[in-house]
Amino acid sequence: MTTHLEKEHQLIPDGYYIGTYIALGVSLGLIFGMNIFDNLPMGLGIGLSLGVAIGAGLDGDAKKKGRVI
Repeated sequence: MTTHLEKEHQLIPDGYYIGTYIALGVSLGLIFGMNIFDNLPMGLGIGLSLGVAIGAGLDGDAKKKGRVI
């Protein structure tokens, strides 16, 4: 049932974007932390916070538009 709603009606489950962008933020934070800052925990924290902020914003926007299952 949810697969049909996701594919045919372009609806997303609750927390979809935050889960995606946390993973993306952490991976980019690790790369930047190792290469630019030479401080892995600082890069990880920055990447995680950016991922949470972007994901929460996109999830909130999807809820306002009524695209959440």
